[in-house]
Amino acid sequence: KIVWADSIFDDYVFRPIELESMCFYEYNAKFEKICKKWKDINKETTTEKEICNISRGRLSYPFLEIHPGYEFSHLAERKHEVIPIIYLPEGYMCSIKELDMFSDRPGSTVVDLRERYARAALVMFYPFRKSADLCSIQSNVDLKVSASYWSNFKIAIEDNLLWEEGKTILHNIDDRR
Repeated sequence: KIVWADSIFDDYVFRPIELESMCFYEYNAKFEKICKKWKDINKETTTEKEICNISRGRLSYPFLEIHPGYEFSHLAERKHEVIPIIYLPEGYMCSIKELDMFSDRPGSTVVDLRERYARAALVMFYPFRKSADLCSIQSNVDLKVSASYWSNFKIAIEDNLLWEEGKTILHNIDDRR
């Protein structure tokens, strides 16, 4: 019996280089993990590339070799895109109005709301490999790097680094309140 820690975040973080610019939400909408069949795992002559290219006739990729389940699974394009379900604790993402978007001196409550909102938005709609990437977005205009999620979120929006459809999804989440 083979066991490895299974995590959708591992699958995303160790996604193939070809999908480097894809955000977490889009990745989950378009791809799924496929566990290899025992005959393919045990076949010494079958290369990783051969196994991935024959995945039910769909475009497939191996995970990066450092993925915990690299030997046992690969990534395949979904037959039909799905809409990922977003589970967040009640009140985790406030309404956009509560972010006081144009204030340069928000109160501490608004700063907390902004940080939580920006962190969730960046995790879903900004491509990253490690959590530090979410706090080290470098602006194309200003060469400074900010450590706050909110500042990085604003840079990502201003420089069109946030997935375009993600902006629409954020507004839809807000409209559903």
